[in-house]
Amino acid sequence: MRGEIERACRKAGAVVFGIASAKDIDRLKKIKIIDSGKLWWWSERIKDVMPEAQSVVVFGIQTLDDADDIAIRRGNAWVYPGYNPLSHITREVIELLRARGYKAKGNATPDITTSDTIPVKRIAALAGVGSYGKNSMILSRDYGLSLRFEIVLTDARMRKDKPLKDLCKECDRCIRACPNKAIVKPYVLDPNRCFVDFEERWKDHAELEQKYRRYEPRLTSNTFVMCTMCQMACPYTTEKRRKGRMGAVRD
Repeated sequence: MRGEIERACRKAGAVVFGIASAKDIDRLKKIKIIDSGKLWWWSERIKDVMPEAQSVVVFGIQTLDDADDIAIRRGNAWVYPGYNPLSHITREVIELLRARGYKAKGNATPDITTSDTIPVKRIAALAGVGSYGKNSMILSRDYGLSLRFEIVLTDARMRKDKPLKDLCKECDRCIRACPNKAIVKPYVLDPNRCFVDFEERWKDHAELEQKYRRYEPRLTSNTFVMCTMCQMACPYTTEKRRKGRMGAVRD
């Protein structure tokens, strides 16, 4: 079953794949996963979203160009076209599992998982697709920080993967590269200082307007490119991804 799912994911565009145990995930300490001023939530346990879940399938796609990090405002929400392949892969995995008689739940179906409060990055690290980086993103030896993830919960029992060792070690390039000092200490990000979260949460960032526009350039009144300064500083970032930058706009 595991091999069949992995082949389907990779055929649909995933470059990394892993399995985590639902029980192992729920043993992790809860974290404050969303912080927007006075509004915050704790991370949810898998059993609270899908009580019968045994495994969590993790897969990721690679971003190769700044175009993959474009955000477009649709009404009151931001959408990310570069992440659309994740929805396609999610549907493939869910349909495959359900066709084999298993239950499956993911963000591409009406019975969605609440991914905003499920700690996807911590699950990805537990599934061995990368290690948790100092900028709070998942770091891969082959793809650097240029991975975007989605998960599927299922009651199918599958062999779990082992977490990787820390890849950052003594490196602190991402911390030094952050233009707004959002990485307050290794592995800890202040979401209220990260430029990506400023725009997504409709923060009043008037005092930082000039700096903000430099690192998250606006293409139209409803379109901007998300900041990738910490990602570009990482020594694991591939040369192919570096060539896909907007150039002088970010230098």
